[in-house]
Formats: sequence, structure tokens, C-alpha cells
Amino acid sequence: MYVPSLHEPAYEPDGRIARVTPVDDTVPPPKRVWLRSLSQSPFPVKMVIPFGEPAHDRLNVEIDRGCAQGCRFCQAGTTYRPVRERPPAEVLDIFSRALKATGYGELSLTSLSAGDYSKIGPLVTALMDRYASERIAISLPSLRPACVSDTIVTQIGRVRHTGFTVAAEAGSDRLRRILNKKVTDEEIFTTARRLLAGGWRSLKLYFMLGLPTETDDDLDAIAALAVALDRLQEDGKRFNQVTVSVSNFVPKPHTAFQWFGQDDVETLEAKRLRLFESIRRHKRIKLKWHNAGVSFLEAVFSRGDRRLGAVVERAYRLGRRLDAWTERFDLAAWRRAFAEEGLDPAFYANRRIPLDEPLPWGHIDTGLDPHYFIREYESALKGEVTEDCKVSRCLACGLNPKECFKEYAIEPLPAPPARPAAAPALRFRYRLTYHKHGPAKWLGHLETQRVILRAARAASLPLAWSQGYHPHPKVSFSQALPVGVESADERLDMELTEYAEAPAIASRLNGALPEGFRFTAARQIALDTPSIAASVTRVEYTIQPAAGSGREEMERAIAAFMALPSCVITRPRDGKEVDARARVESLTFDPSSGALSCVALVKDGGAFRPDDLIEALLPGSGPARRAVKTAMRED
Repeated sequence: MYVPSLHEPAYEPDGRIARVTPVDDTVPPPKRVWLRSLSQSPFPVKMVIPFGEPAHDRLNVEIDRGCAQGCRFCQAGTTYRPVRERPPAEVLDIFSRALKATGYGELSLTSLSAGDYSKIGPLVTALMDRYASERIAISLPSLRPACVSDTIVTQIGRVRHTGFTVAAEAGSDRLRRILNKKVTDEEIFTTARRLLAGGWRSLKLYFMLGLPTETDDDLDAIAALAVALDRLQEDGKRFNQVTVSVSNFVPKPHTAFQWFGQDDVETLEAKRLRLFESIRRHKRIKLKWHNAGVSFLEAVFSRGDRRLGAVVERAYRLGRRLDAWTERFDLAAWRRAFAEEGLDPAFYANRRIPLDEPLPWGHIDTGLDPHYFIREYESALKGEVTEDCKVSRCLACGLNPKECFKEYAIEPLPAPPARPAAAPALRFRYRLTYHKHGPAKWLGHLETQRVILRAARAASLPLAWSQGYHPHPKVSFSQALPVGVESADERLDMELTEYAEAPAIASRLNGALPEGFRFTAARQIALDTPSIAASVTRVEYTIQPAAGSGREEMERAIAAFMALPSCVITRPRDGKEVDARARVESLTFDPSSGALSCVALVKDGGAFRPDDLIEALLPGSGPARRAVKTAMRED
């Protein structure tokens, strides 16, 4: 924890930092602390699980911390040193406990460089041996091509071909040497061929624009590499899509590139356009990029000092909110905030800092020697590569070599738990009934499916799976409900590969479901029974209108509505015209409760919505206050 008020900066007339000193002799220098073992870092096995689908909707477990590759632009590679690995047996134990608590269907081995985890082969193999039968997939973060072995490709592909990203960073070998990025074109093509042979049909490449010493030839090399991979064939197989994702170089403190300035916004945008023009004719190549203005602000705040606090507050006063959202970002407003505080953002983002100039963060001790960064800076200018200290020699970065990574042996990893063998073609089908009350009514149909499928995995139900390129569990749901509607009787069909008593299935699911869901009945059905979606012909609703109406008024409205051959209304939310009468088979009013009872026909062409009925009966009265789906009727 760093307390800025305990240190006082002094500035040169031109705005540069002259020095940062403690307010008195009792203040120690800020020094990074770190865990000597990842076993000291407890994993939140019973974590909060979102109902919606976030960007990384999987179970992420950190397998190691730190990286010894020494990429000169990477702050995480320096501030998280030394490398510490979580032993494979501990990783397996965490996954075992966390999967039971979450029901996730995909695992991610998170790391700065997962392929450099010394036991990656045995770990991935052990995970797949244990979870492949449950169709739980594994994904890895971006990998160095040299780490993509046949073992990794084969094991990950046993369940599903998850995304594969190669972090090339630069298009040319020359520029990669300056970055100390130990990747060659030959290794990239070798990896691509392995992926094609293993069944992958998409590949993502990650690059940066605006890197120190970058030339037009380096930009053209990115396009040439992408085009060559697009045309690559392995036994007649090609990638369906090659995604080129580019971000803009942002100089970071505590790295060898902290002294380099960033290209200005106009230059970064011109480089992106040059790259786009080079690949836009190739239909299978997709280009994704970061906003240059956003990257400019990232560089400002990356290399800024405490004076920027006033700029943040000024921008807030000018109305800046949620600027990370593309549609909300306003660079002009930020420039105004800087101007009103008398600061030039280019001074922080674009200026090349002399090596002898004090840095705003120079008094913070991360454990690495400042002279190490100067040596790496000079090596970059010479195009010299620095080897990985984990497998080579000590680089005298400032850390105690006795506390750095040491190779270790592992005991044979535990075999997967034995499960009763089932004939490959054996299937058992069940029809289950559940209700959705309280907070669960605000979940949409896809979110409801996600919750129940996770509960099935957490309950260790032996789900049957479809065949093909993208297998999915053989679970089918009844018709979707509008959001905000409670249910007393929804149904689904589920196929298992092992026999179980139907009530026990409902009980196991209830033990894994969140508040608002509960299975109330279950029965075994024949495999050739029509699907639940085809079986349900009618749905009974109880609807509470928002505004109270008298008995006579409501009964007149019902009689008039039922006498109509059709009643077309326009939905206010989307402007869509629907026939509210076409789906209503019967409609009655209970004056004691003020509720409507409706039997709706299930037909092709869209779902029944209680609000449509209310609008047809009482135009302009507003949406239904409460709508409960009470029962389904099967043929």
C-alpha cells in the first residue's frame, strides 16, 4: 500500500519531476510484497456465479504467477516476478471442488504464459482424463508458439476446439527481437499446421501497433503473415477465419520501454488504416482494433504523476462517465479537462524520457534493480535477445536468486474417479417439471437454461450429449416465458447415460439450484416420446391487470374480445404488430381477486405475451402488474 501524501514531489520549471522524497526520515520507501508460494493464496471455490453471460464465462484458476520471458513492454512480467507455480495436484483439487460448487462447463488455466508452466503437459492430460467424459472443455490464454505441443493440441481437442490465440506482438522477426519476444514465423506456421491437423478452423493473432522503432515494413509484415496463414493448407484443410487483433503500444512503468513515448493519435490511426487496406480484400481475415484515443489516455495515466488527479476530477465535472464504453468516449472533453488544469497530455504520453530523468514512480521499489531496466532498454536498441532466466542463467534483475523458480518433481497425478460403465447407445429420458418464482422471474429463457444446465453439472448428473463439431447436452426446454413472468409449471426433457430414479434427479437438481428455482416432479418417458416443445399444446395463465377494473366493465371487455375474429395491436417496445386474439382459447375473470384466467394456444409464429392481451382488452391501461404461468397441457 502506497500513501502519496507521505512523499513530496518537486518539479522542474518545464514540468518534469525533479525528485520525490519522503516527508521525514521515519517514512520507509514503498516496497512491493509478494507471496512466496501460491498455496498461500486461497482460491474462492464457492464463488458468485452470474446469471448472465460475461465475457469470460468459465472457471478460471491461476496455475502460476509471474513470467521470466522478459518481454520489454510487459509490466506484469516484471512486477509479478519471481515465477511461482501452483503444483498440479493442487490445481486438480481446486478444479474438483470448484466445479461441484459452480457447474461450469469450461476450465481456463490462467497465467501470464500458460505454456511456460513446467508441468503443462501432465496437468492438461490429467484434467482431460478426468473431465472429458463430462464434456468439460479446457482453454488456455494466449500461448507462445514454441509451447504449443502435440500433447496440448491433442488433449484440448478431446472435448471442444476452444479459442486459440497466438501472441506474436509484432509482424517481423527484427521487431520481435527488440521486444525480446521469442517468437519466429517458422514457429507460428508450425503451430498453425498442428492446429489444422487437430481440427481447429479458426486462429487469432495478437499484435501491437506503434512499437518503438516500428517501420512501415513491420506493419506490412503483419498483413503478410495473416495472408499467408489464411492461405495455409494442411492435408487440404484451411482456417475458416483468421482474426488479427491489434492494440496500440502503451509505455508502462517498471519496464524497459518506460522511457519510450507513444505515437500520437493521428499516427496510430494512420498505421491502423494502412494495415486495414492491406488485408481488407481477404474475406476470411477479420481485423479488430483498439481506439487510438483510448490508448492515448491509457498512456497518459500510465506514465502520469499525481497532478493527473485534478484532471480526473475535472473530467468528471465536465460529465465524463463510463468512457471505457466506445459510444461514451469523448477525447475532446478529456483534452479540455487537461487544458483547464494547465497540463499537456502529450507531455506524459508521447515524450521520450531521458534515461537520467527522475521518474514519477522511481521511488517505488518493485524488487527489480533500475539498472536492469536500463540494460534491457539498451539491448532493445541493439536488437539483442535476453534469454529466459527460468531455464538459462540469472540476469541479476535485482531479485534474490534463491527465491526464484526452481524445477520440482511431481508425484503421479491421481487417476480419474471410476464411473459405472454404460453402453454407448444406452439412454434414459426424463420429463421434469419446475417452477420459477421471486428473483428468478427476471431471468430470460437463455439465462434460465444456463442456470439449470450448470445445476445439472454441479449435481454430477450423467448428461447425454449430441454428436458433431459442437456437442451440446441433450436437454430441451418448453416454450419461453416473457421476462418478469413467474411460473408454477414449466417443463423440460433431459437424457442421461445412466439410469436414476426420477424423484432423485429432481432432488439432486434442487440441491444445486439458486433461489427461485425448484423442481416439483419428474418421470421417466420413452425415448421416442415427442419433444416437450411439440407435446405442449396449451398454457394456462393467471394475469393481474395493473389497474383495477369493475366486474361489469371487465366482463364486457372479455365478451367483446372473444367475439372478435382477430385483434391486432402494436407493441410499444418494438413496434411489431401481433394478433392478440389468435392465441386465446378461453378467458374468464375472477371478481374476488381481480385476476384473469387465460388458456393460450401454443402455435408457431411467436410466444404469447400477457401484456398483449391486457392491451387488447384495456387499451392504454399499461402492462400487467403480475403474470403467472400456471400450467401446461400436453396432448
